[in-house]
Amino acid sequence: ALRCAGIPHCPQYAGHRIELDTTIPREVSVIANALNEYEDRLDRFLTRERAFINMASHELRTPIAVMSGTIDVALDRNLSEEIRPHLELARQTTADMNQLVSLLLTLARDPDRLREANESIDLSATLPLIARDHEHLAHSKDLTLELDVAAAPAIDAPGQVIRAAVGNLIRNAIENSDHGTIVIQADRVGSVTISDPGHGMSEREIAAAYTRLARSGQLSTKGAGIGLDLVLRLCEHLG
Repeated sequence: ALRCAGIPHCPQYAGHRIELDTTIPREVSVIANALNEYEDRLDRFLTRERAFINMASHELRTPIAVMSGTIDVALDRNLSEEIRPHLELARQTTADMNQLVSLLLTLARDPDRLREANESIDLSATLPLIARDHEHLAHSKDLTLELDVAAAPAIDAPGQVIRAAVGNLIRNAIENSDHGTIVIQADRVGSVTISDPGHGMSEREIAAAYTRLARSGQLSTKGAGIGLDLVLRLCEHLG
């Protein structure tokens, strides 16, 4: 009475549905329709994933390549010792961005490959470096960054993923705070907590944000970029 129209659902195969025979019992028809609706949601999810891959590859890689080439040309010139360190930092940051784009594409296509890039990351040494890289964002505000990470252990994870996730959260905390102290803590089991004095979100705003997440798989569809969505997905995929 039921026939599978296609093959088991995979990213490269869409349209897998259960075809219904008119003679099947009503309760079986209800279950089959529910499964088909679930497959429809999966197809929509995969469409968003493909759009994400295209956006990342075309909109990010090209300008990163342009910036990298421009910085290399500038560094080949006779530069003052005051300017060269800034360009060296820009080159390193551009290289990190390029690696991050590769991670984004891997996350969208094959998340299991991320685990192959695991390395031993000493959080007590890495977190201060990440914080230092973002301190300049707070210079125009009455904000200070405070670290309590001496007890943090080493963990196994892709280093660039750690830097991207924690960096996004620190940047978000700075952008949404005006004055006070942003505290970056890490405990003995490797749990990292970032607390900020920002204006935060009301209970209604939080509920609305997670309603959007449940419906579309994204915390926000405009204005906030991919930062928090990326952190959420990285944490989910890597446990």
